[in-house]
Amino acid sequence: MKAAWDTWLSNLHWISERVLAKEGEVEEPELLSPIPLAHVEAFHSFTGVSLPEDFVEMVTQFAGGFWFAWSLDETPCFLNRKFPWNGGNWEAPFIGVSQTKSLMEVYSEFQDEFLTGPANWIYRSEFDDHEDILLTRSVLRYCFPLYSFYGGGADFLVLRFDTKPCQILYLDHEWGYSVSGRAIVGYGFSDFMTTWSNLGYPAIDRDSVFFDEEQGAISDKTESAQAWVRWLNE
Repeated sequence: MKAAWDTWLSNLHWISERVLAKEGEVEEPELLSPIPLAHVEAFHSFTGVSLPEDFVEMVTQFAGGFWFAWSLDETPCFLNRKFPWNGGNWEAPFIGVSQTKSLMEVYSEFQDEFLTGPANWIYRSEFDDHEDILLTRSVLRYCFPLYSFYGGGADFLVLRFDTKPCQILYLDHEWGYSVSGRAIVGYGFSDFMTTWSNLGYPAIDRDSVFFDEEQGAISDKTESAQAWVRWLNE
């Protein structure tokens, strides 16, 4: 796990350096303090389900998350108009737990948002597929928020922790937060993190240019991904 963490951290600094070299804007990465193991135990006691071991290792041994954000102008468009021009969130940290912000607090706030808050699109009538509504409602109980994209309309990147391997889902408000189809952007927390970090932690969604149809997830091995990284390193 230490090797994986070192890669994720190194890539945080790499993307910051490359975006600055491209005359973009960067918020320097800032790590949050790790959390006590007691927070993990309290979460398991409440939900009855264990979080993935690699996720637990990260938040208890290395960091409870991190702040970061970057943005470019429209220059990536000359490569591919679908390439990202930003990453991170200026207003919210990735994961965002700490000694003063427990797993249960972050999880409960997310669940409350879907039940009663402005993000509860799932309870509206936009869905045509009743089975999809029921599936999404049941799955969201086992989702822990990794990231929020309030600037983009309250979309979320979440960790679904009731599957093995765990799934990383992109919940799009325009899709009623459906968990079906291309909502899945990764499998396994560490595998997803390594892939995402190798790409520079770009903004991703259900239609990401980095999505690999064969894998059913984003990939850093596709032709588009390699062209993107080459351009960043020029």
